[in-house]
Amino acid sequence: MDTIQLPDGITLDLPSMEERYDSAVRSLMMRIKSLYDAIIDRFGLEGLELIREISGAEGDAIAEKLLARGQPTDLKSVTLLLARIFENVRGIGDVTEFTDQRAEIMISRCPYPFDSADICKAHTTMEERLVNRLNPNLCYQIEACIPRGDKYCLHVVTTCRSG
Repeated sequence: MDTIQLPDGITLDLPSMEERYDSAVRSLMMRIKSLYDAIIDRFGLEGLELIREISGAEGDAIAEKLLARGQPTDLKSVTLLLARIFENVRGIGDVTEFTDQRAEIMISRCPYPFDSADICKAHTTMEERLVNRLNPNLCYQIEACIPRGDKYCLHVVTTCRSG
């Protein structure tokens, strides 16, 4: 069994799985923010570059696994993959455009409590590299960003090169 085994007669009063998942994700997001802030405080611009490198390498690794499994790489499939990633970390939002040329995912409540647009951009290097590695004819950008002062984040995938 994959749970903590307690001695006979001892039980844990646990909230629902949904409540536990929400709480765990919020805690992990706060920890990531704290780690990023500490990296920037300690290393400045080199720390920001480190966050970009690590995030980008993660995007590359995810893409390689998905490509090996035969993940479809058209714009709609890649956008749905991003929506699933945002859903997994409890992002709240809507797909506001979904055509063959452009897709928008509007996130109204970001799971990451970032207050720095630079850290947000470095962190989302993962999504940018994931999209580009899955399909070099697609481009990913963030057109609006909560840490930049916008009311929401707007993640956009477009066909940027013919292939």
